[in-house]
Formats: sequence, C-alpha cells, structure tokens
Amino acid sequence: MHVRWVILGLIALALAAVPLTVNRIKPLAPSPVPVSTEPIFQELSLDRIFGSDHSLPETANAADLRSIIVTGDVIPARGANLETIIKGDFTWPWQETVSYLRSGDLRIINLEAPLMKSCTPVGTGFTFCGDARHLEGFKFAGIDMVGLENNHVSNYSFAGIDETARLLEGAGIAWARRDHLAVKEVRGVKFGLLAFNGIGERIDRDQMVAAIRRAHSQVDVLLAMFHWGKEYERLPLTDGSIAPDDPREVAHLAVDSGVDLVLGNHPHWFQAVEIYKNHLIPYAHGNFIFDQMWSEETRLGVVGRYTFFKTKLVDAAYTPVKIYDYAQPRFLDLASASAQLKIMKQASDDLAQLDRL
Repeated sequence: MHVRWVILGLIALALAAVPLTVNRIKPLAPSPVPVSTEPIFQELSLDRIFGSDHSLPETANAADLRSIIVTGDVIPARGANLETIIKGDFTWPWQETVSYLRSGDLRIINLEAPLMKSCTPVGTGFTFCGDARHLEGFKFAGIDMVGLENNHVSNYSFAGIDETARLLEGAGIAWARRDHLAVKEVRGVKFGLLAFNGIGERIDRDQMVAAIRRAHSQVDVLLAMFHWGKEYERLPLTDGSIAPDDPREVAHLAVDSGVDLVLGNHPHWFQAVEIYKNHLIPYAHGNFIFDQMWSEETRLGVVGRYTFFKTKLVDAAYTPVKIYDYAQPRFLDLASASAQLKIMKQASDDLAQLDRL
C-alpha cells in the first residue's frame, strides 16, 4: 500500500510540471454601444427665430425635412380685385414672390373673401368678393391649403362660401373650416389644417377642442389657423364685441388640446410670436394681398417658413414683404427687412416680458 501511494504521488508531481496545451476560453468583448444618428436640433427660441443662422444639423436627412410656407391675409377683393382685373393677369399678384413660395413643400393662406364667378368689381365698401379667376393665381403660386374662417368670407352668405369651396376643390386646393379638416400629404407625412374665426363672434371652446381632438387622430401634424385679435396692434389683444376672445388664451388651449402649430391672422399688422410649451404661436402675419395702401404698416407683412423634421417643428423664419399697386407683395431689401424683423422681435420680447411681471 505504501509503495502504491508513493507511485501515485510521483505521477501527480510529473503531471503538474507539464504545461497545459488546452486553449483558454477568452471572455467576450463588450458589445459596442449603438451611436444615435438622430440629429440634435437647437431648441426653438426668439433669438434663433429672429437671428441670421437658420442652418440645421448636417446629420438631418433632407428627406425628413418638410417646410410649410404661410402668408399674411389674402383678400383679392375691392381694390386688389379691381387692380388685378385691370392688369388682365390673375397671376400678377403672385409674380414677385412665386419662386420663394414654391420653394416650400406646403403653402397655406387665409382667404378673406369669397371667390365668385358673378363678383362685381368695386373699389370701395366692406362687402368683399373676388373674381373666380383668382384661382389662376393660386395655382400659379402652388397654394395647397386655404383657411375659410374669417369675418369677410361670409359676406355673400353660405352661398358664397359654398361656391368658393367648390372652386377650390376643382382646382385641387384643400380648404379648412371649424368643422372641415383640410389634409395634404407631403412625402408620407399627413398635415391637417383646421380654421376658426373670432371676429364678430366668440370662438366656441368646447367645439374647438372637440374638433382638434378628432383631427389629431387623423393626421401626423395638426395646424390650426385663427382669425382673431384687435386690428393695427403689435401684441395680441381683445377688442370688445369685435374681437371678444383673448388670442393667447385660445392659442394656449389649442396647443393643450393637440395642435402642433398655431397660425394667426386678421390684425393687418404683423404681430409678436410666442413659444408656449415648446410650441410656436405667430399671432399675425400681417397683409399679403390686400388694398390697404393708406399706411406703411398695413402694406407690410411677413411670410413665415416653418420647417419640420419628420413631425417636429425645428425651425421658423420670417421674410418681410411690402404691397405695391394694391395687390402685389414684393420682398424688401436686406436693410428694410432687418428693420421690420427687429420690430417683430421687440414685440415678441415685450409679449414674453408680460409673463415675467
């Protein structure tokens, strides 16, 4: 027995001296952390909106970017209608701005006059209509969506509105009202537009919220156009029974209910913009096609360009225009444009300051 244990011990010592030739199992290398290719955009701010740098991240794929262009009030009535008829060319009002308008993916206007085949040209008065041939200009400019909620579109009652809607549909242009959602698809993204009027009437809050919630489930990006506020002011204000709604209160409710971008008009001056819960609210774009040649302020407006990355608004910029010959907007030179944007920026700063007081 003793000899056997000695022999086994010697064998064990010999084995221990032999180097192992079996391959060791190497530990697995940690998996690389995926690098996000989603571009990082600067947060919307008044300084960025009114600044000169509107560049986007290089990683932002152009196929994912869509731009919406929105003008001030389009009122092809009274002097604007008469002047266009005299010119004999219904594309004339759009000729100085058409290239810029067509550079966007979607073009939207507020149409503040019914279009009628029987419209009688007049140079005065407050009962508005436009010659149906103005649709030639709309198509020339590439207009895609039209808001039909304001205090003049009903000047010829529902018959005028119905004729306008039929003419727009015949031209392939979508139209929006408080109970009618306009929808246009841009490279796979559905944009929807609702429109509401708060001039001469109060906006029904329950009706508005219900319409927004219904529409929200039908589109990818929801826009709401409002006709509201006191005329000839830089800040959004009420105006007694003429404009009984507080534009800010209505705008905030619209955003809270699901609107992605609020678009305002009516005051005939461009007004402040506001950023509310990371949503942009331009309260008025001023005039675009209208015969108010009697003051510098009413001849001016801005064209808004709103850029979306997929379904998120990532940039906004404004280009000032001035109306000539009662109906033709033209872009301002650089110095004049800069001066007007400073006025718009100051109004926006003043509006933001109200919340800090």
